[in-house]
Order: sequence, then structure tokens, then C-alpha cells
Amino acid sequence: MPFDGSDLITVDFETYWDAQFSLKKIPIVPYVRDPRFLSHGVGIKVNDGPSVWYPRTQAREVLAQINWSNAILLCQNTFFDGFILTQLYGHIPRFYADTRSMAMALWPHDSASLKDIAIRLWPEDETKRKGDELGNTKGVRELTPEGCAELGRYCEQDVALTYDAFQAML
Repeated sequence: MPFDGSDLITVDFETYWDAQFSLKKIPIVPYVRDPRFLSHGVGIKVNDGPSVWYPRTQAREVLAQINWSNAILLCQNTFFDGFILTQLYGHIPRFYADTRSMAMALWPHDSASLKDIAIRLWPEDETKRKGDELGNTKGVRELTPEGCAELGRYCEQDVALTYDAFQAML
């Protein structure tokens, strides 16, 4: 639980990407503002509650129910997820926290990817690992119900890992 009484809201957006349209090819701001941009959904964890996946059809309504003026937004890449939250959904949290930045400060010569943070923090715990299901969505704009459920499980794991990594690094 955050030290100042704010709610800690851990968020991870899952978005459309393909071989030419990805964060490895395009910087965050042009990527999100590009007409090809599409959010498949969002994973959300409120404080130490469960990680929950919301497909894009539910995301706007669920995000609107959060009191962002009393929230600390926690993400693995807050520049990306926070930009989506503020620019596409219009929500501005009270504070921002970022596990990628924390890892870069703690281990400046090592990778700050969530995959590598998890291995570094929990080397013996195989349950604390990123999945590889994201690859199944490459080039897919409209997910099947099964694909959406699979992406949701992947996202929920990322949200849980982000929260746990934040707690461990804090």
C-alpha cells in the first residue's frame, strides 16, 4: 500500500502491433497517435487486489470508475501506458511510478525489461516469469474470443509481476 494514502493502480495496456508498426520501430508518441494504433485492452490491479483484464470494449468504463486524483499510476513503462491513459482516456493520476526506471537506477548496467527484472528478483521462482503469448497477437487487429482471453491472462501476469517488482524494489 502506498505510503501517502493514495491508491496504487497498476496498469498495462496491450496494443496492436506488427512487423513495421511496433515500439521497436516507432517512438511512443507517434506510435500512440498513429491511425493504426489500437488498444486491445488493459490489465488493472488496485492496491494489492487481483490483476484483472478488461477488453477494449470495457476499458473506458472501468478506467472512468477509478479516482485518479487520489491514485499512483504504476506501470513497467509509464511513459507508454501513462501516455495512453492521459491522451486517449483523459485520466491524470496524482503520481506516477515506473518499475523500468526503478530497475535502471538499481541495476544501471543490466536490462530493465520486465522479463529480466523478474529473473533478477526471483531467480528460483519459475511462477514469476513473463509469458510469450504476446507473439500470438502480432498483426492481429481483431482478436478472437480465445485470443482475447489468452492476451488477458498474459496481461494479468504482467500486471502482477509489475506490482510485485515494485514492492520488491521499493
